[in-house]
Amino acid sequence: MISIGSSFIGMEVANAVAKDNDVTVVGMEKAPLERVMGEQVGRVFQKSLEKNGVKFKMSAGVEKAVPSESDSSKVGGIALKDGTTLPADFVILGTGVGPATTYLKDNKEVELQKDGSLKTDEHFAVSGLKDVYAVGDIATYPYVRIILFFNSSYFGTPFVFLISCPVKGSQTNADITSSTDPAVRDLSPGSSIGTLLKMLAVV
Repeated sequence: MISIGSSFIGMEVANAVAKDNDVTVVGMEKAPLERVMGEQVGRVFQKSLEKNGVKFKMSAGVEKAVPSESDSSKVGGIALKDGTTLPADFVILGTGVGPATTYLKDNKEVELQKDGSLKTDEHFAVSGLKDVYAVGDIATYPYVRIILFFNSSYFGTPFVFLISCPVKGSQTNADITSSTDPAVRDLSPGSSIGTLLKMLAVV
């Protein structure tokens, strides 16, 4: 089995099926997860999966899928740009997604990054725009875009509270915890939303 992509999806899949399968991860970077964690940390993850039998083909580009010799309607491997062919009876594309921002392409008020994302500051405020925030796969925060379900699933909620409850820069954690307003109390350090806001250095 081949997993194309060496970021979160590709690495998760490879680790999950390695016990009962011969798995090879193919990635464009020098090390897995290099884009979001750096090469040194990526090597640590690579060695961990290699102990489970996962093989890696890094700094590699995929040219095309190769049909199976026994059944041309099925995959038989992949051809790499360096001329190497890796056999496989199952191929997973874990290459991620791109930000759906084409509708902003001609908007002069917005500056899109090379990958189509929006650059934000440490509070996810979009650079150059007032009261505009971006979270999830669309946001480059503050220097890297992490494509992971956690971003879109969890970070939207704190900003609803941030916008509706003006606590930023005006109330301490003690003020928030003792507040009689339940919406404000949900921002307290012990709450899940409060923890997320603390991570973002909002409260």
